[in-house]
Amino acid sequence: MSWNFDPALHDSLITVVNRIDSWGTFEIQLGSIPTIVTIELGRHMDTNETKVSLSHVIHTPTQLGPYRTSRPYWDDPEYALQQTISSFTQYYQEAVKAGHTPDASWLIKN
Repeated sequence: MSWNFDPALHDSLITVVNRIDSWGTFEIQLGSIPTIVTIELGRHMDTNETKVSLSHVIHTPTQLGPYRTSRPYWDDPEYALQQTISSFTQYYQEAVKAGHTPDASWLIKN
């Protein structure tokens, strides 16, 4: 099955550095932070749920701790990617709105 990941990647805060749709691998940069975040999507063979693996998690000055999803599986790859990117951009925007300058320290190796 072919998935359309373009809507999830079409966000003004996201720069796509590399993508291999057929492997479910996406390398992105968040806003002005130079760190490359790798997102890997995998399918569970028995249930067809999508699992997300991340190279980094986000922890901005406005968060109590690093964000790690409480939902490790999603119904389909498109939605999984959209939700993953949305979590990064949401916390980034909240910190910037609170007056913080984006910094590479916001992305923590996972």
